[in-house]
Amino acid sequence: MKTVFLMGDSIRMGYDRYVRDALADGVVVLSLAAGVPLATLAQPLADGTAIARVMPNTPALLGEGMAAISPNAHCTQEQIETVSQLLRATGRVVVVPEKQQDAVTALSGSGPAYVFAVAEALIEGGVLLGLPRATATELAEQTLYGAATMIRDSGTHVSLLREQVT
Repeated sequence: MKTVFLMGDSIRMGYDRYVRDALADGVVVLSLAAGVPLATLAQPLADGTAIARVMPNTPALLGEGMAAISPNAHCTQEQIETVSQLLRATGRVVVVPEKQQDAVTALSGSGPAYVFAVAEALIEGGVLLGLPRATATELAEQTLYGAATMIRDSGTHVSLLREQVT
């Protein structure tokens, strides 16, 4: 596997000259900086540098994450596959055009926070209805896990799954 050089927020922090000097031929620069376009990332780097924006999410910590890669025109198919292999260690991976990366950030990058808010509401609702917190937590956890599994594995549209309950 080729070497991958990781770069977070170095350009905005003024470390760009160190990044440029550290790059070797064939290295892919990966940016996890949300909202920073490829064109901005490329400014301090040598022409022709392979760069990819990457947006993972927090379930990656458990190997259940979702990451999206947006490579620039200088990335080869081999480099994109290398980056994909690296990220598959943290979960699933898709390649999207850069124009979709902000939407990925909103949906998948921030998505776990919305799921956690739903979980919190389910648990607190159960407690308010008289369930012990441990029971409410177990019910919410398994309900969310089961529902997510149905979405992924059933092949049924989420609207139909919801209608089957309501």
